[in-house]
Amino acid sequence: MMISGRAWSEDPLGESLTLARIELDDGASALVGRRGVVREQQGLAGELLTEIRDRVVEAERQLGEPAQLRWRVGDGDELSVDGVEPIDAPLPWGRMQPEGPDQWGWDGLQPHSGDRWSRGNAGEVFPGVMTPLTWHLTGAALDRAFAAPWGKLAAGRRFVALFEGYVYFNFGLIMSLLGDQLGMRTSDFLVAVGGPEAAAETRAAGAHASTRPNYWRILLNLPFLIRRAAEQRWLPIRWRSERKEALRRYTQLRDFNADAEAASDREIINALTVSGEFSSRFVSFLMRCQGSAFGQVQFLLWLSESWIGDRAIALRLLQGLPNVLTAQSNLELWRLAERAAADQRAAELVARTPPEALLGTLADDSDAAWLADELTAFLAEHGHRTTAELELATPRWVEEPASLLQTFRGYVAHPEQSSPARLHERQVADRRAAQAEARAALTANPIERLLPARWLLYGLVIHDAQELQPLRENPKYVLMKLTLEQRRLYLLLGRRWQGSGALDAPEDVFWLSGDETLALARESDNPALRGRMRSRVRRRRQQYDEWTSRAAPPLRDRDGAPVGEPPAAAAAAQDGGPLRGIAASTGLAQGRARVATSPAEGRQLVAGEILVARFTDPGWTPIFPLAAAVVTEIGGMLSHGAVVAREYGIPAVVNVAGATSSIQTGDLLEVDGSTGEVRRVE
Repeated sequence: MMISGRAWSEDPLGESLTLARIELDDGASALVGRRGVVREQQGLAGELLTEIRDRVVEAERQLGEPAQLRWRVGDGDELSVDGVEPIDAPLPWGRMQPEGPDQWGWDGLQPHSGDRWSRGNAGEVFPGVMTPLTWHLTGAALDRAFAAPWGKLAAGRRFVALFEGYVYFNFGLIMSLLGDQLGMRTSDFLVAVGGPEAAAETRAAGAHASTRPNYWRILLNLPFLIRRAAEQRWLPIRWRSERKEALRRYTQLRDFNADAEAASDREIINALTVSGEFSSRFVSFLMRCQGSAFGQVQFLLWLSESWIGDRAIALRLLQGLPNVLTAQSNLELWRLAERAAADQRAAELVARTPPEALLGTLADDSDAAWLADELTAFLAEHGHRTTAELELATPRWVEEPASLLQTFRGYVAHPEQSSPARLHERQVADRRAAQAEARAALTANPIERLLPARWLLYGLVIHDAQELQPLRENPKYVLMKLTLEQRRLYLLLGRRWQGSGALDAPEDVFWLSGDETLALARESDNPALRGRMRSRVRRRRQQYDEWTSRAAPPLRDRDGAPVGEPPAAAAAAQDGGPLRGIAASTGLAQGRARVATSPAEGRQLVAGEILVARFTDPGWTPIFPLAAAVVTEIGGMLSHGAVVAREYGIPAVVNVAGATSSIQTGDLLEVDGSTGEVRRVE
């Protein structure tokens, strides 16, 4: 009886990259070692499996990269092979369980019945498909950071996962911890972070959001809540030492980078490993800050609605705050643009020079060279930012400054748009006015004026929320400085391995895992290893292109299957009704829409237009001062874009489902950042 099948010298499914796979045409398959004796599997004798394995491994040696072939055994038990060729199947990463636990940030835990995976917030922080190296360095660290504050309450569950290359957060677990375990109103959590669960249409599909607290459960968890409250009150103080240490580590790695050409591959990997371990710990601090900021804002929302009857007042209480580093850096660029606009020669060169040539043109002109120096200094200090900046493969502003300089040209062309000083003063004044209004509402009767218990508690919540909100963004700002130096070292290794033939381009290094970079650092002169790395990079890039070609479902069930459809705004648009989202920054503005599905389109924004985008992250925020208002499909009250919009006094509505498809560039819109409504004027 004849049997036949296929064999691969390296598993094309990615379940194990150190074993060969042998498959029968009836669908049965076996993973076997690339060396040594193979035992019987799938009814096939060990001797036959060994012979097939040896033939496909030999084919790999001859091809110079992982091979695949067809095999058959006839009635005479003689093995025949044909169709020998390189493996061409796309190679996935992320949701797999290779030889070692957490090798890819996926620990092998089984799905839980309460798991529900959301792109809400994750779609803002990680907008695209994550490369293998970034996932290897980030996935497990993020999961540990999410889990750390919860201890045993989250044991055996994971918070972060990769489905078809896209990062998802386990909102089912988070909402269970907040609502079922602690008794909190999870509806406030959804307002803070946004996401598809914040829409009533999606809640009906199963993402339950509680709108009333469970006081009995809160009482039972009072010791835990008191500990958490005490810990979070220390975070602003702890931030000073954490920032100091992070900047020390950044300086240390920057200095190593300056002489890295003389370092060996192993020394570079060692420096990256040490730096990566600190980054992982710092991510835990960042997530603790963000979790505390979310929690305190939820509390503020609840009290504002319950005691004052005005949820929007919480937005006004969280604006005009000092020390939001992203806002400060953007305003610094705006102030520089004001100086340039006042200098006739500098303004003329900025207006007529393409962004990619601007620095060189300014430097060559004796009258405008000062501006080149100032811009270069700005990039040295703040050029570690970019859009989608948590993706290690994304170039930073200092590496590709044209995008930032295009926005700078818009600043110079419209210096009248806003004065940073007046802007900040206005936001501070409105915040203080909101605080006075809240106090008046909570001390309206003589008893409350005599014993202002509610105001004292509310004032304490305001203070803590204002202290914590800058920590929603600032640790990430500092972390990105360290990430830039790590990226530079990985690219240095990529250039070396391109020279040795292990990679086709320096950027291919981002399509390797951490273990593979370590293997190349040890044996970059190994021809077999070089061939395997080139093959993996090529196949992962194929997988990346395939995943990128289709949109990520906003929700997935416990096993990762898509749930429902994203709620659409088209119906409201067709009947003339307003589009609704989450109010993120108060104010009312009118203007023509500029729909941007990418940062490049966003940079086409003209002063006074309303930016309509799928999401915004810190890399988008330099264009905010030009915008009359901001509307996004993804986000919540504490989204990075929402925080910066409040600092600039720009009305913002986020989590508007289908905004980029139902709104067209040029539509005249009215955006109400207090009610969360977006209306067409025409």
